Amino acid sequence: MRGKLVHSFRWALSALVLGACGPTEVAEDTVAGVGESTQAVLYPPPAPASGNIVDSTAFLGPVSVGGAVQAQFTANPQFFSFSFRVQPGAQVKLEVTHLGSSMYLDTGLFLYGPRLANGSWGTNMVALDDDAGYGQLSKIAAVALSQGGEYLAVVSSGSGAGKQFRLQLDCLNGLCAPQALSLVEVPPSSGLAAAMAAGNARCDTGENWCDGILDTYNVSGAHGLDAVASAAAYASLGELMDYWRFERWPNGESWADFLQEHGSWWLELQQVLPAELAGGAVPQVAHYYASYPVAPGAKDYHHVYVFYFPQTNRVAVLQHITHEI
Repeated sequence: MRGKLVHSFRWALSALVLGACGPTEVAEDTVAGVGESTQAVLYPPPAPASGNIVDSTAFLGPVSVGGAVQAQFTANPQFFSFSFRVQPGAQVKLEVTHLGSSMYLDTGLFLYGPRLANGSWGTNMVALDDDAGYGQLSKIAAVALSQGGEYLAVVSSGSGAGKQFRLQLDCLNGLCAPQALSLVEVPPSSGLAAAMAAGNARCDTGENWCDGILDTYNVSGAHGLDAVASAAAYASLGELMDYWRFERWPNGESWADFLQEHGSWWLELQQVLPAELAGGAVPQVAHYYASYPVAPGAKDYHHVYVFYFPQTNRVAVLQHITHEI
């Protein structure tokens, strides 16, 4: 990768038209270069069938802006990914640094995001670089991220097996650190109240199979589901969450999972909630659960669903309590 790339989004889009059967080699002399251009190769991660680019990488976890991370390539080609969070309007520099990287290493650097409401990073490439750094190392000198949230940085190499790299992230304008998370309770609208009343009436039919409680909140800033879910569940449950030791559902939950598990009790809510809180967008979902005795030979099964809409910084907590009759 010896030619300098022009960071053209037209080129970036064409680079994303990838085959499903392995990495695509992108010849650099297919684009206008700064100075001489040679027949070098850039390796973007191949587009996976899932549509979530992280599935084509070895994901090594989060890194803070202002921090750095090191890893070693063990195969050719190979793709390592790291996530980081920023506020809206952040300007970030990403660089595979000379310090901490092996000599003669040739890398590519790609940026995707922000992460979508369904948890996927999609395949939307925000920025890329070949060798704007030292030698054949990569550097995105400045990228403006108008949307806050979680982004995915990918470092690749087609010939790096046995060599290590160091990725450094820096903030250029002081807007990178995620804001502290706080919740402000907002009373449910009349539409949500009516939807809950209809669901509770359905629950009460016959032998009072279940009960439901809905709380809604505004969330400060851009945050991940885990942080929001923990704060919102505690805000809704209070001391009950600690006392009964609610546990997070071990497998990732989705809106579709909620509809399958308990949606039949809350037919109106499943229409009104996304419409009112996020214009119809599907929320990210976390699910907590506990069971406890309420009478001799009878238990309550207490489900707590956290529905997070990062597009609007809104969150709703539905407590669905099934009674053992």
